[in-house]
Amino acid sequence: LHMDEKQLKAINSKASKKKFNDHVLNNNVDKVNKMCAKGLDPNFHCQDSHTGETPLSLAVGIKKNSSKMLITLVNGGAIVDFRSKTDGSTAMHRAVTKNSIEGLQTLLDLGASPNYKDLKGLSPLYYCVTNSSEVVICELLLHDRSAVGATDLQGWQEVHQACRNGLVAHL
Repeated sequence: LHMDEKQLKAINSKASKKKFNDHVLNNNVDKVNKMCAKGLDPNFHCQDSHTGETPLSLAVGIKKNSSKMLITLVNGGAIVDFRSKTDGSTAMHRAVTKNSIEGLQTLLDLGASPNYKDLKGLSPLYYCVTNSSEVVICELLLHDRSAVGATDLQGWQEVHQACRNGLVAHL
């Protein structure tokens, strides 16, 4: 980019980031792509979100065609394993909790790790069985070598939670 410091500050202002998030949530791929091309860094924590989410974690919540937005964000510089501010979760954690098969598959294809743990030490696979996510989500995580054995504060692991929730297919 051929920009001075003042131009970079302007494109990365709070107002620009809010507009950027709106474009992400509205699945406006072209506008997100243009803002990234102008120098906006997509690795930031949303100010209006109490969870400190990232644009990438917001994008997995898009109901239809989230893969195009996720690819656009990563091509624009988003780090696939960038963590949210408050709980340390990644976009992979969000894809699991939002039951987004398309989002999860796209993140895995883009190189996201299925083994990053949040601040509580819990992996996306753990959230898969505690949120009763689709079986295919569990299969995708395990196929991409998701490690089994994340333990919560009570000493429960994924297997315990699957049994507790009656998720035979997940086991």
